[in-house]
Amino acid sequence: MKSKSLAVVTFLMLFLARGAYAQNQYYLSHVADGNFGDVSFRTTFILFNNTDANVVAILELTDNTGNPLTVTLGGLGSGSQFTITLGAGATSILQTDGSGNQAVGAATVTATAAIGVSAIFTIYDASGNYMTEAGVGNSSPVTEFVLPVDSTGFFLTGLGLFNPGSSDASITMTLFNTSGIQVDRTTQPLGRGAHSALFLAAERQLFPTVSNFRGTVLVQSSVPIAALVLRQYKTSTQLSYTSLPTVPHSSTKLTLNLAHVANGNYGSISFKTSFLIFNISTSPANVALALTKDDGSQFTTTIPGTGTNSTFNLNLAAGGSVFLQTDGLGAGTTGAATITSNVPVGASAIFTVYNTQGQFQTEAGVGDAPVLTSLTLPVDITGTYDTGVAFFNPGNTSTTLTLKLLDANGVLASSMTQPLAAKNHLATFVDNLFPGTSNFRGSLAISAAAGVSATTLRQNSVSPSYVTYTTLPTASGTATGKTAAAPLLSKTETGIDATSNLTMNETLPPGFKLSGTISGPGKGTAVVASAGQSNIFSGPVNQQTGKYLIVLPSGTYNLTVSFTPNGVPSGQDVSVTSSVSGSVQVSGDTTRDITLPSVALFTVSGTVNGLSNLSSPAGMQIVFTSNDRTIEADSSLAANGSYQGVLPAGTYTAGLTASITFPPSMFQNQSLGILNLGSASISGNTTIPAFTVPATARLSGTIHGADSPVIGVIVSATGPSASVTSSSSADMLTAQYQMILPKNTTYGVDVSMLLVQGTTSLGAISFPIPAQSLSLGADTANYDFTVPALPGRVTISGRVTDSGGNPVSGAIVNATSKSITGTPNLEFSTFVQTDASGNYSMSVLSGTNYTLIYFPPAPQP
Repeated sequence: MKSKSLAVVTFLMLFLARGAYAQNQYYLSHVADGNFGDVSFRTTFILFNNTDANVVAILELTDNTGNPLTVTLGGLGSGSQFTITLGAGATSILQTDGSGNQAVGAATVTATAAIGVSAIFTIYDASGNYMTEAGVGNSSPVTEFVLPVDSTGFFLTGLGLFNPGSSDASITMTLFNTSGIQVDRTTQPLGRGAHSALFLAAERQLFPTVSNFRGTVLVQSSVPIAALVLRQYKTSTQLSYTSLPTVPHSSTKLTLNLAHVANGNYGSISFKTSFLIFNISTSPANVALALTKDDGSQFTTTIPGTGTNSTFNLNLAAGGSVFLQTDGLGAGTTGAATITSNVPVGASAIFTVYNTQGQFQTEAGVGDAPVLTSLTLPVDITGTYDTGVAFFNPGNTSTTLTLKLLDANGVLASSMTQPLAAKNHLATFVDNLFPGTSNFRGSLAISAAAGVSATTLRQNSVSPSYVTYTTLPTASGTATGKTAAAPLLSKTETGIDATSNLTMNETLPPGFKLSGTISGPGKGTAVVASAGQSNIFSGPVNQQTGKYLIVLPSGTYNLTVSFTPNGVPSGQDVSVTSSVSGSVQVSGDTTRDITLPSVALFTVSGTVNGLSNLSSPAGMQIVFTSNDRTIEADSSLAANGSYQGVLPAGTYTAGLTASITFPPSMFQNQSLGILNLGSASISGNTTIPAFTVPATARLSGTIHGADSPVIGVIVSATGPSASVTSSSSADMLTAQYQMILPKNTTYGVDVSMLLVQGTTSLGAISFPIPAQSLSLGADTANYDFTVPALPGRVTISGRVTDSGGNPVSGAIVNATSKSITGTPNLEFSTFVQTDASGNYSMSVLSGTNYTLIYFPPAPQP
């Protein structure tokens, strides 16, 4: 029952998170993952918390039709929805694995507070070699917007559209040339939740008869939609993508700031900057493009066809546009640009990199950067990546920047101040601002006495002769940064009677960090330290760095490491648990690196018969568990029951997991595990004799007597020695459930459900305790359960501190009891999170013998 209670609490945490943050939604209008012909894509999601509060975010991926889009994210597994907890100032950088066939769609991030959200599309060739990448930010849904179009030479302009609403969209796109004259028009539908990505002026695309074109597109939608621009450069040997923002047609901005401009030669490369300026109004525009150097002086450069100057005066017809590019000659110079106009305009800059032969290498787009006094940007200095930042002070007075470098956990790593005079520009790398910074992920929090514009510059030094750039937006606001504190251990209090309101203050004891790096032929997933059966501690592994971290008390520990060995094909999971040689003594923070053993893998194949006994199964997998419990592997089953995968040598018990749906209800579904279909012995490449799913029966019924909506109801059935495990969700409207189970077996059956009042979740109950015994020999209907009458509620509140009396923010307090007043055979669970002052308050069912567990925020490796 303990594991089931934890599952219910996990569901409750997700429900509580989702119910709290409809007001903070972010849209990434294009997501790509998997193989696309001769290239493959991965998408990196960057979420950073620029506040001093803990934030829960849900990342939800959908495909072109609005259905769930399943990907595999490093450290989080496979799915279409991921819950990410960000402590104050924390950063999470997650990348899809790029496996499988092409998958495209969009992403929605919903968070409990305003955060920074961006993504990066990274492209690899057929051999897995890095080619290029493009960064994108949040796209706010609007009904009308304008974007620049360039389909000249090797360039194409693509448009990613996402309809996050509940109504279908009718979208009209009108193409204008640089003189503001309409050239073409088309109308496209976009269903609710749907995504579309197409090139604009190109054959077999939105405007197939238009080519060698520059101008703009006005997009008008019947409902708000999110969008982004992807600019492609493609030859037979080269591929590059750059993202550009769209500009709302309702914009009233007359002054725009482009925080980085570059022109001229820098050793083996040279830069040119393109300016894309377009008039979004119905009146002619008088535009001034003014360039300034780093020191604020005039930045004189030549723009072919326009002249040599530091300020360029331009006249744009209504709806007109201009595409300008500097000549790239002379000594390398950087600076910024200010664009002013008498009517609203949109603008972007693109700095393009060329080699010494004048051949295109890469480019990055820069949009209008808002003037802010408080802002944050993500930092990634790992492998061949580096993070730079460009600041521009557009004002007439000097300012001072206060820069705080926060690690991935929001801990203040370093700080400094930087003066920036009026009209001055500064472009530098974070590891120049903070020398010695390496192998670092986190954020840079910036406060300024007077407003500055800024953009993030992400560099990948693939080789000495091959460097790529992309840009990422900043987010308004900063976190203070936490002081690195001693790690804390959890604390458990038992036998707590809560028949009236009570106060429970708690002091969490300090622990020590056991950490290290996992190397060798595989990828670590978890490390466990044990000092007897009652002293077991575990910690996660950072999938990007291979580092692990466990917080534990002093003592002598034996370590085991769980890992995926090299050679496991995409679509299969193999987990091996291995003992680490020698014990480790912990009496302070301790480092112990782990080298993974080599594991030989053999190809296995076979068939599972009798799948028709499972009604309409989906997501079927065969699961092999070694007799010593140190190896677990699963492989997907085809519709005909065949499978192929790899296994290390050993003797295994085979099982089956399946998801079963029960139409027409969209809410009734079942997760089934039949964990003993037979055995297999592996000592080489093996064709395993067929397994057969046993005959089954259907169990169904109704949940009666719920005083609150039937939300999160799970009916569970467990066979002898957990040989069969099943959980089935009940329909929220009818409270009915059903499940398919092997028959002629005795099961323990019970129910778990959320207690909901309005939009507030009050906790979860499970009943009966112990589970009700059922001998299932045939289909059994009307196997109903009645929710017991529940007692009144009381409040448990208090404050959580460390041994120094400092508040512990973001701690989870979990309360569980099986002794509920007047209601035997029922278990109640709930949880809350402490606030910034360490305070908590939870409403529980009146009862005795509560167990309270206080979990501190977990530091990340």
